[in-house]
Amino acid sequence: MRGGLVELEFIAQGLQLLHGVEHPEILTPATAHALSHAMGAGIVDPETGLFLREALELYQSIDHILRLALDGPFEPGTAPAPLKRLIGRLGGTDFADLEARLIAAEARVLDIFQTFFGVEQPSQE
Repeated sequence: MRGGLVELEFIAQGLQLLHGVEHPEILTPATAHALSHAMGAGIVDPETGLFLREALELYQSIDHILRLALDGPFEPGTAPAPLKRLIGRLGGTDFADLEARLIAAEARVLDIFQTFFGVEQPSQE
């Protein structure tokens, strides 16, 4: 998904590449730590950094559950109700709430990506 985990991790890695020489404290293989250190170094403002950390935690939590529960891709229309309830609790009250939260997070992550790197991601059509 555009604005998902791949773009979020790329933001952390790209910031390390762009600013690591001046701020070696941001160099780490852990995405969450890289984002925290980038905030501490003043490279990322606190609001953006906290949002990225929260989105990372949400994305990774969903990813972990889906990897444990499924052998293939997640299809919301055919997914078992208990799995959807479990996943929904990660993002709020229910699965619909989680879907809305993910759509908003994806849009903001993509916007941050484009702001930091000045590039538009190609369409995934």
